[in-house]
Amino acid sequence: MLKLGIMLIGFSAFRRQWPFLMLAGFLSIALACEMIIMPVSGSDRFIILLFSIPILAHAASSVIFLIKLKGREARPVDWWFSFLEMLIGIGIIGSVFSESRAVSIFLAAALYFDGMIRLVPAILSRYRAWHLNVARSTVELVLATMLVASWPNSEDRATATVVAALICMSGWGMLHFAYLLRTHEHEAALLLLPVFGKRGWYDHAPVLVDCNSEPEVPAGPMKLYVWMPVLPSGSALSVPIVNRYLMAKDSNGTLSVGHVALELPSGLYISHYRDLEASRLPNSLLEAVGPQPKNQAPGLFRSSYSEEQSLWGQAHLQIQFHNFSLRRLHAFWVGYKQDSTYNLVNRNCSTLVAAALDSSLEGCLSSPRPWRRLLMLLFTPDFWQAAFIRNRAESTTWTPGLIRDYAEPLARILHGAAQKPL
Repeated sequence: MLKLGIMLIGFSAFRRQWPFLMLAGFLSIALACEMIIMPVSGSDRFIILLFSIPILAHAASSVIFLIKLKGREARPVDWWFSFLEMLIGIGIIGSVFSESRAVSIFLAAALYFDGMIRLVPAILSRYRAWHLNVARSTVELVLATMLVASWPNSEDRATATVVAALICMSGWGMLHFAYLLRTHEHEAALLLLPVFGKRGWYDHAPVLVDCNSEPEVPAGPMKLYVWMPVLPSGSALSVPIVNRYLMAKDSNGTLSVGHVALELPSGLYISHYRDLEASRLPNSLLEAVGPQPKNQAPGLFRSSYSEEQSLWGQAHLQIQFHNFSLRRLHAFWVGYKQDSTYNLVNRNCSTLVAAALDSSLEGCLSSPRPWRRLLMLLFTPDFWQAAFIRNRAESTTWTPGLIRDYAEPLARILHGAAQKPL
């Protein structure tokens, strides 16, 4: 969440703010240590209550937004995530007023669920820096086990210990981020920081020598096209969540993974896909995500939407962005297109579009008062949704479904529901 906010506001606005971020990190770690060492007090319960408020606020705002849609764009998975968040928030608040065993088991189940979602894709695909997600998942699973076993603390301290551990991890992340901000070169994109580059998606983020020049005004909107994975009509193999976020497979074993692309007003078209004439799509999900060398395939860069429309048909959705940096996007694309290698997990059409989109949006919400701007973002439900999707993609990979769920709230944040169904 912090990474997305700082990326949108930009390095130039935050480069002198690193001492405040470092101070917040130290205070968070000190607070976590106090919660672990000292007996549970009223102040600790108040902290736990504060910890749960953002979760509940996001869940409630998501439910209100889904109700307003009146079924037009609401999806079952949206309701599921909102319901899960609501239960987690209620469970944490329940631990403040009740130390029942049921609350501990519920929180442990939530940690197990999140840990396994991160752990399984990391082990199967073994993408770059996959061991970092394995380590984070292991910590979550250990915390969940501590809750179930009521060890090493008694039952009445279980929730406080877990919340303290999560606060400590956040504090350490803020310290690390503050150090990187202090030592980062002014000309380099914020996305080149190691905290963004664990998967290698931002290796081609731009380095702009004259980064203080007057920002250019785009001649028109940047269009993001989304083709969702589709199944032939009447197929009996539909699995809604898998089809939306991973791939679709028909009765003949043919896979559909969907596609995304960016089109700029200058005519530049950003698209990357496997060369189907020089390689084949895998027959199963496990075969597709494995670390085998055969998953490195030749790729192609399509030159226009009309060319792709003749191959895939009309895009299912178009999302428009009017506030972006054309210069940063061009610089990113010049570096990326030097290598056409395609990988279904770590170098696909979706990872390209996500990295290109982030590169073009860096600093688009720049403000002379960055902390005030960040606070305003924290009160925006769309910001929480985008941060959640971004965090989930970093632990698995970007897919057309995740790109859609990430780009739509970003468009609303920047200029209000700028999407146009085709």
